[in-house]
Amino acid sequence: MVQSTQPKKKVKLNKFEKLKAEKDGLDIKDQLEHFAEIGWQAMDKSDLELRLKWVGIFYRPLTPGKFMLRLRMPNGILTSEQMRVLGHIVQRYGEDGNADIPTRQNLQLRGIRLEDIPDIYFFAKNLEGFFTMGNKATLEAFGFNCESDFIGKTDYQIASLEIANQYRDLDQQ
Repeated sequence: MVQSTQPKKKVKLNKFEKLKAEKDGLDIKDQLEHFAEIGWQAMDKSDLELRLKWVGIFYRPLTPGKFMLRLRMPNGILTSEQMRVLGHIVQRYGEDGNADIPTRQNLQLRGIRLEDIPDIYFFAKNLEGFFTMGNKATLEAFGFNCESDFIGKTDYQIASLEIANQYRDLDQQ
């Protein structure tokens, strides 16, 4: 075996990399109900401004207390029924609510209050397409009683073939 005689270079982390190293960003998912209870003003600044982004929630300093929620759209496709549901969500926030449809195959809902976030679906998958987490709203929507029953399933086990294919195509992009 050959060993290098040169010392290993010490990697200098920027402030965002340091924050990522302190706490896994996906751990924030388990704290959403707690944040909804305590309010955004009581949150740790790094959770508020950085880690919420890992689950698609963006703090907007220009509109304190109102967040932007980024939702993925499989293949950029929404049914008219899905669009009506999103319209009802936006209407719930009155003049503060609106939605953007950018070119990134997602939808951005603006004016969302933190206390409403736990009722919105959150889930994650690994690279093989198996679910690795799901919040209470997601579990209830798909008919699961506990997260352990949901974890390890694929889109094909919880959705129709057509919808599962759309989800998989989006995941692979």
